[in-house]
Amino acid sequence: MKHMGLLSALGVAGALLSMSTASLAEPPPPAPPPRPYTTAPPPPRVGVTAPQPAITPTPRTTERLVSTTGPNVPMLTTGLTMFGLSYAPALVVGAMSSRSADRNLYIPVAGPWLDLANRPACGGRGGIPCSVETTNKVLLGASGVFQGVGAAMTVAGLLIPTRHTVMTKTSAKHEGPTIRIGPDMLGTGYGVSAVGTW
Repeated sequence: MKHMGLLSALGVAGALLSMSTASLAEPPPPAPPPRPYTTAPPPPRVGVTAPQPAITPTPRTTERLVSTTGPNVPMLTTGLTMFGLSYAPALVVGAMSSRSADRNLYIPVAGPWLDLANRPACGGRGGIPCSVETTNKVLLGASGVFQGVGAAMTVAGLLIPTRHTVMTKTSAKHEGPTIRIGPDMLGTGYGVSAVGTW
């Protein structure tokens, strides 16, 4: 009985000894790494999009040739200028002169020719000297010629149309749809959203 107790005590001591040597031979298992600190994902933003520039089409520019028919402006302008510069002095002379023949100068184009036909003879007692009358007749003839040419050019400028070709540019603003595309958080993930106007 004593041997049994001794044997069992030796067995327990041997087991303890083997366990302590085994524990000395093997290093302890490494400690698990610490868990990283994480935060909960942000709540989803529904219907909020990041502002993006609107995609709008560029305005259309169209070019076209337009032909119009109208009066001959250069001829009309030249005719009116010539007629005005020759008729205005004739009006002034007709208004300031005391001779009855000079009253014809109020009539455009034909007035100078009527005045030439009805002028009294030069020289003599109380008459106009012939050198002065010759100058007056030359001026009357020139006025009649320029008035006639100016009037003819004015009428021709109105009656003979010219064709003008003009290039026009028109820019049409596009009123069509606009689209905005941008990143967005949808539910628990990320995505792309598009917002537009039609």
